[in-house]
Amino acid sequence: MENEIKMEKNESSVVEQNNDTQSADKQNVANQTAVEGNDSPNSVPYARFNEIVKQNKKLNDKLDKLSKQQEADRMKEMEEQNKFQELYTELKAQNQKLTEKNEYYGKLEQEERDGLLAQLSEEEQEIYSDLPTTKLRTHIANMSSKNAVASDKSAAIRGNNLKIKHDSDIWKMNSQDRKSSWGDVLNHFKNKK
Repeated sequence: MENEIKMEKNESSVVEQNNDTQSADKQNVANQTAVEGNDSPNSVPYARFNEIVKQNKKLNDKLDKLSKQQEADRMKEMEEQNKFQELYTELKAQNQKLTEKNEYYGKLEQEERDGLLAQLSEEEQEIYSDLPTTKLRTHIANMSSKNAVASDKSAAIRGNNLKIKHDSDIWKMNSQDRKSSWGDVLNHFKNKK
């Protein structure tokens, strides 16, 4: 009985495929997305997604080229129509903005350069003054890392290196330690007052 039901289902699916291949294709796509781990039938396969992203990027690039071309064509047309005055004012305004930005960033770079050169001796300043700012920055960073002195983590040579806190600490020391740190012992009693 079960075999008959299975055969009927198989036969009905074959008939459906023959009658409407498009719906079967849609079912196959839905089954593929389910097999790949996509839960919704609206999800897009990754390969298709990449294809759309590439196509979108190409279209954006093309749009940028066309807008630049249109601007160039507009300028050329204005020149041809003797609208030099409008073109001149537009270009002058654009030039003014760029000049202001250039001055601002030039000042910033000069301040940074002066600060970097101030870290060097006068002799080195003469040597490295012609170096571009980026290379000067790198050079000074390398020099400062090489000149860094490793600090000594050992105990202090002078002072209360035995850390005497109570009178009993003094009497717990052996006689040699007491003799070598007698100044610390005396300071302990002076500070006690």
